[in-house]
Formats: sequence, structure tokens, C-alpha cells
Amino acid sequence: MYIIKIDVAKMIQKGGDIQMLKFKAFCVERKIKQTEIAELLGIKAQSVNRKLNEKEPFTLEQVKVLCQKFQISADEYFV
Repeated sequence: MYIIKIDVAKMIQKGGDIQMLKFKAFCVERKIKQTEIAELLGIKAQSVNRKLNEKEPFTLEQVKVLCQKFQISADEYFV
């Protein structure tokens, strides 16, 4: 089981995207696990981990699915 963790200082130091930090915080607050996101998107949890850690981007279709499922704005969390 993968739990989403946030290391704010490390993310900011590396020039991390504030929107992704906000999305990670959203997931932590709502206890959304990487495995849940993976199942929703039809990908592996490891791929979700890479996306959350900004090693690869979410596709536009994945962003749409996440926004619809969690009723969030793409502008606020992904753009």
C-alpha cells in the first residue's frame, strides 16, 4: 500500500510545482491512497508515485478523470 507523503521543504527546494503540492495535500487530507488513484486511472501505483513526484506528467485525460472524480478544478491543481 502506498501512502501519499509530502515533504514540503524538499519539494520547494527542488523547485516543485505548487499545484502538485496542493494536489498531494488534497489527497492527504482526504486519505486518498496512490492505489486508489492508480485504479481510477488504470495505471500502476508506481506510475502514480512518479507523477506525484513530478518525474512524469499526468496526461490531459488523467487530469480530467481526477477532476471529475474528486470534483476539483484543473486550474487549481494541475495547471
